[in-house]
Amino acid sequence: MVKIVTLGPGAEGRFVGWHDPYLLKAVPAGAIRILLVECGQGSLASALKALVPDRQIFGLARDAEAASRVRGDLESVWVGDAQEDCLELAPDSLDCIIYGEALAHLDDPLAVLERHSVHLAPDGIVLCWVRNAQHYSVISQILRGDLHHDDLGATRSGRQRMDTYASFSKLLLDAGFAPTIEDVCEEPVSREFLMAASLLCNHVGANVSAMVPHFGSRRYLFKGSRLPAAGVRSGAAEPLTFVACVNNEAVLKENLLSSPCLLGNHPHEVLLMRGCSSAAEGLNRGIDAARNTSVVCVHQDVYLPKDWPLRFVRQRIAAEAQYGSVAVLGMFGSSFVDGARTKCGHVVDRDRVLRENGPLPQPVDTLDELLLAVHQRAPLRFDPRLGFHLYGADICLSARSRGLQAVSVDALCFHNSQTTEVPPAFLESARILVDKWPLQLPIATSCALIDDAWLSANRGRMPPRVRLNKALEWVETAARRIRMRGM
Repeated sequence: MVKIVTLGPGAEGRFVGWHDPYLLKAVPAGAIRILLVECGQGSLASALKALVPDRQIFGLARDAEAASRVRGDLESVWVGDAQEDCLELAPDSLDCIIYGEALAHLDDPLAVLERHSVHLAPDGIVLCWVRNAQHYSVISQILRGDLHHDDLGATRSGRQRMDTYASFSKLLLDAGFAPTIEDVCEEPVSREFLMAASLLCNHVGANVSAMVPHFGSRRYLFKGSRLPAAGVRSGAAEPLTFVACVNNEAVLKENLLSSPCLLGNHPHEVLLMRGCSSAAEGLNRGIDAARNTSVVCVHQDVYLPKDWPLRFVRQRIAAEAQYGSVAVLGMFGSSFVDGARTKCGHVVDRDRVLRENGPLPQPVDTLDELLLAVHQRAPLRFDPRLGFHLYGADICLSARSRGLQAVSVDALCFHNSQTTEVPPAFLESARILVDKWPLQLPIATSCALIDDAWLSANRGRMPPRVRLNKALEWVETAARRIRMRGM
């Protein structure tokens, strides 16, 4: 859950150096061995020890002067650049690494995160502030053609890295961390800006109601939770075939085709299907044409981190060892258990991490369509009657009717979807699904528990054109929240 930090007059000064109670609050009470990167700006170390006296705090300072200011509060201080390999720490020895804004100063933050991650315990975390390039003040300056770096936080070199929530989430994933937004510095956008920005959002295919909170977010406090790494880097990646239906070239380029595991010299096959009348048309064609037996049917708006193929194959092997005849694998699934819908999976969905219901891999009734992996020779294909919705639920039900399993696995990826509303076409696909599988009702999916009663209740649903009104409601609510806090 995202906690909101509102900014009042002069509040920006709270985030200079280490004088930041929100960063302090984000450090888990159980974090005993902590590294402060660029630690020479203040009193975070003493504040951390005041909360938990047994803590051991280590520091990395850029120069001897900075190190001397904090040496009395720290177990050890290393002097050097964060981009250099100068830490004398054992592997798996740290519970938390605090970067503050240090990552924004680096030429290669990914390399630093990867190198430092070896010092973290398996359940270790990193914490850092990220300046939001999507904030309305930045967009306004860009539109006026005059970007003021001092207003955005100039660094020693006169420049500072800025990210969006999506780009920084991808960076953490590539470094082997699950990204979570812990806090937000919020300055709600004006109604007038939103009205104007909605036209740009519509032009580029962005969902205005989903973007409004980010237009008003000046900074994000990110937590990165270390992902399991044992065995991930051993051996060559098994060749996979990736199949995607494409209707937006920009979204494809920014997400799937930007996935590090699909860049450069890689062993995988990528089949892109354009102009399809249904998802089944393109995906079935790709499955039939695939040169590899493992076929990953994936949305164009999914980003696959650097080690994703190795993680996926490891999970597939584990699923087959546990459950035998596995026909369909996915990232996020649903089941109907004890009269209720339960969710199961692990995926980064826009600005939140979804992690549901126990250890993975785990059998499910249905899987979300964002990513579905099938064996090329399995007796399964997608049903074109379902259009672009619920074809994942249908193929899972088809597998079960043949005595085969659908399984949710843990290979974390980023679903950068712009969709927040259920379109009218979804209801037609749901009707077809209900008619096709009457003995399986109700059908648990990631969106709803579908049966005849659900169809009747949703026939008069509000169409997607209400997005702007919902966004305006968000602005008014945020403004009221700030007034109530006396800001």
